[in-house]
Amino acid sequence: MRRLTMLACSVLVGLAAIAASSQSRSPSNPVLYEGGRLIIGDGTAPLEAGAFLVQNGRISALGRKGMVPAPAGATRVDLTGKTVMPAWINVHVHIGYEGYTSWGAENYTPRNVLDHLEREAFYGIGATVAVGSSPTAQAIQFQQDQQAGKFPPASRFFFMPGMAPPNGGPDAILIKATTALHAVYEVSTGPEARAAIREMSCGPATANAATREEMLANNFPKMVAAGARLVLGTDAGIVPRHSFGWADHHEVARYVQLGLDASQAIVAATQRPAELLGIKDMGTLAVGKSADFVVLNANPLESIRNTRQITNVSLRGAMLNRDVWLAEWKKAN
Repeated sequence: MRRLTMLACSVLVGLAAIAASSQSRSPSNPVLYEGGRLIIGDGTAPLEAGAFLVQNGRISALGRKGMVPAPAGATRVDLTGKTVMPAWINVHVHIGYEGYTSWGAENYTPRNVLDHLEREAFYGIGATVAVGSSPTAQAIQFQQDQQAGKFPPASRFFFMPGMAPPNGGPDAILIKATTALHAVYEVSTGPEARAAIREMSCGPATANAATREEMLANNFPKMVAAGARLVLGTDAGIVPRHSFGWADHHEVARYVQLGLDASQAIVAATQRPAELLGIKDMGTLAVGKSADFVVLNANPLESIRNTRQITNVSLRGAMLNRDVWLAEWKKAN
């Protein structure tokens, strides 16, 4: 969102536990993945020829190949030549309004929200945060239904409600839809703002492109050098060119283009947003974490564009059927 909006972050933290549990049944038998390069997600050197055991949707052991024993009945998956990294977390999108042939409040349905979360998951995004544009009641209901397993596997849904002065809204594009759904709490006094918080607790840039690039190239490295903690956020969902899932990989590639090394760009998409949002079971490959990970055909530390070479995506220990989704989306087009 281009205009400053006051966000009730406590709602996101308070509801994190709701969305953190499994939304789909994980494989009951343990699975040992071995032989692949493991990018932990915390900026440390990758573990070459690593192995990790997944049981009941979580990573129960991790180490070098040959050092992680397979329990009786375990399935072995050979990942030799592959790279594994944690699923990503996108801290800023606008879910529900994009209809691909239309855009607006009429598209905001549970089915469309799920479609957007599936597209995020297709590209390896394990959690997605809608910022300031999701109607609170509908968003809470979706979270509860997702946690209860009423939806197929998709990226975990989080949201932050927004407040603004009357008619202050978000940007000129988004306000047309959020006004229709009363998605942004309009407040003009302190008591109104406090009442809104209590209730919550239960467009494209117009600057010259060349000038904008020059500003980014100048400001980005200075911002990082000054200690700014970068986290992945795409603002997808307002204009079609910022598409769900694909935009995440474009954004991370831009970080590297602007001077960040690939390892730290990955941290900005994995560990750091998990820490920011208080999602304790995501963000890194580690014992006890949810088995949310991406299997790649190439090493993104050699070229950040290799994050797009996705073989499989696991959410809560269950591999997604990406081919089925892709066929459905092609048919819809």
